[in-house]
Amino acid sequence: MTLPNAVINREAELGKGMHGILQNRFQMCRLVVAFSILATLAAGRDVLTSRNDEARSGLQPDETILTPANVSTPSNGQPGFTLLDQLPVDDQVYAQPFYVSAANVYVNGVLQGEKNLLIIATENDSVYCYGADSGALYWQQSLVLPGETPADSLGCVDLQPQNGITSTPVIDRANGPNGTIYVVSFTKSSGNYTYRLNALDLGTGNKTLGPTVINAAVAGNGPGANGNGAVVFLPSQQRQRTGLALANGNIYIGFGSICDSPPFTGWMLAYSQNTLTQVAAFSSNPNGIPAFGYAGSSGAGIWQGGVAPVIAPGRGRIIFATGNGPFYPASSDYGDTVLRLGKSLNVVDSFTPANEALLEEDDLDLGSGGCTMFTVAGHSLIAISGKDGIIYLLDLSKLWAQYNGQYNDYIYQELDGANPGGIRGNAAYFNGSLYYGPNGGALRQFTFNSSGMLQGPTSVSPTAFAYPGTVPSVSANGTQNGIVWAIEVPNNGAGITTGPAVLHAYAANNLQNELFRSAQNFGDGVKFSVPTIAGGKVFVGTKSAVGVFGLPAPTPAPTPTPAPTPAPTPTPTPTPTPTPCPPCPTSAIQSNFNGTAIGAGDTIWFNAHIQASGIPSSGATISFSCSTITSSAFTASVPDGVIIFSPTATCASTSFSNNTWTTTVPVSGSDEIFLTGLGFPVPSGLPGGGISPTWGGIFSASVPGISVQWQWGAAVYTCFPSDPNVLNLKPTHQNACNVNNGDHAGTPENPSYQQCVTGGATGGGGSNFTGGWSGTVSVSDICAPQ
Repeated sequence: MTLPNAVINREAELGKGMHGILQNRFQMCRLVVAFSILATLAAGRDVLTSRNDEARSGLQPDETILTPANVSTPSNGQPGFTLLDQLPVDDQVYAQPFYVSAANVYVNGVLQGEKNLLIIATENDSVYCYGADSGALYWQQSLVLPGETPADSLGCVDLQPQNGITSTPVIDRANGPNGTIYVVSFTKSSGNYTYRLNALDLGTGNKTLGPTVINAAVAGNGPGANGNGAVVFLPSQQRQRTGLALANGNIYIGFGSICDSPPFTGWMLAYSQNTLTQVAAFSSNPNGIPAFGYAGSSGAGIWQGGVAPVIAPGRGRIIFATGNGPFYPASSDYGDTVLRLGKSLNVVDSFTPANEALLEEDDLDLGSGGCTMFTVAGHSLIAISGKDGIIYLLDLSKLWAQYNGQYNDYIYQELDGANPGGIRGNAAYFNGSLYYGPNGGALRQFTFNSSGMLQGPTSVSPTAFAYPGTVPSVSANGTQNGIVWAIEVPNNGAGITTGPAVLHAYAANNLQNELFRSAQNFGDGVKFSVPTIAGGKVFVGTKSAVGVFGLPAPTPAPTPTPAPTPAPTPTPTPTPTPTPCPPCPTSAIQSNFNGTAIGAGDTIWFNAHIQASGIPSSGATISFSCSTITSSAFTASVPDGVIIFSPTATCASTSFSNNTWTTTVPVSGSDEIFLTGLGFPVPSGLPGGGISPTWGGIFSASVPGISVQWQWGAAVYTCFPSDPNVLNLKPTHQNACNVNNGDHAGTPENPSYQQCVTGGATGGGGSNFTGGWSGTVSVSDICAPQ
């Protein structure tokens, strides 16, 4: 059985049973005490997909270093927030840079250890891996094959002189030995143009699959028709600008036009991430012919200013907007429409504005803007704003109509005239506010009031952003220290850059408060670019480099050398023989599945919790490492679990970073504390019974005298996020910071995913697919450093 993503078949690798697996893993593990765990967690939160997450929120929610105070002014005589470095590349950087924390990286086959990495893709069809902290170049990979060059501009002034990698890639850290980067290249050979889907090993840059040439055909007689009843994919007519999306084990790839040069159509293609073979193809305009007006409107292209499709829970998971073009749903033509597609790219639902005919005639693409997903007042919403500047808020819980004006109660709210000049990109969402950067205007904040209605703009920036505007991002530490970041690209009004990029930072609660404006030249800007924030740094792509902004390391004050004082000769003290920490035994629990069959594509959420005793008033740390779930059908490696008993904590919280669940609780603890969890994707289906998984691992503690009792359970989900933090897990049974209900520790509280449960708990009463929690196992006086 081949298991993708986080599941590694250690049993096949080692040729041993559960005991042998854990013994071998134990040899590779060492005890980790509290201070070393906290040092590891100092790395930033990963940014692995367009606009940071599947909601395309543009939010970095775990930025613990940058604050409005230290970004705006120097402190204690130290230099303030500034340009720290410029990482050179071989061409323009239109794709969003990615930050990967604590990842193994190799140079010429030699392991360099775990480093924080920056992944950069360029229009020269190159991918770079730099050290995000050191600026060291670890590897560089060209995706141009022998006899090829990167594609030229095809006569389009939008992007010159060459087109290589324009879209934002996507990374799956759990796929392959080091993680996998999926990226689309564009090349030229003897006048022929070719798009390819590539898979690169994150640690080495080596190609692991493919590359696969991208082709497609669907039934139709519209733009690109071959005369035999099929519309075919024409690489020379299509620009791959939309960021890649990863869901359902597939890579989703969107295409718009190259300078609106007909014939073209919008394409959304799905390729298996494990084989790079095409599994589905969708055209947004297979039969339409322009009724009037702008000739390029025939295509209904998918571009969204570079933003990837939203990946939503439930039906209609793939959500994106199309550009101007014919709207004839009976003929499968969806110009100026927000589409909800199933994982096989079937149309589940769609929204088209009432002024669609005007949008088509006047080149006012709805799909110049991308979608943003968020929850307000219990409603899961999609925000979309295009060239006409109207903000539409669409309710994901409602069945959408085909046309605004018919049964349109699914429109949660419509804000006319909200973004004069129109939007190219999407909104960032943070703490009840949407942030938009319209063409030629100031950055604008819209805020939801106590009744859950969007108001505003409630604040605007003092800076106006020339064509095509700006695509803002937000950094924050939870709901605190919110900063809105935006890139200004000076240009001639037609999108041709005329000067260096400028990075701006504004207070998220009031955009009038500009905290920072860069003064250094770190490269000419590129349109639609977005900043990446992680680990106390901000990364900005330009035409020739990636600028790295942050806080310089403090300059230590010189320490005066005291006059030497003769010291008496001490009496030698015998050195005691250290007492080694005894080996930490493996603790394991077996529990049998007895539910219904589990379908392919579903996810099993395994989670464990503990009760602890013997915690001193000064606090302590419990670690659970080298953890594996083994059964007759699969073997899976489980993230480490760290529980910090803090004497200053008043409630409990948990987060996931660096493949570790870290839960902080008061010293008094709780009757039930989340330990660790794993979302295990099921590739080919599993029976509901006859599988008896054993979950084992090694407990250790920072002080002696601590005992625990632990147990585990599982639930099956039809939808599950790639970022575990989105689950909003309940960290404890009783004293969680933000959740007050009777759910067990480890229960996902995000309502978007609760509705996807098919087995086990549905948001309460446990999360066990066996129909009850496993047996409880006690571990007395767990191993602690001496």
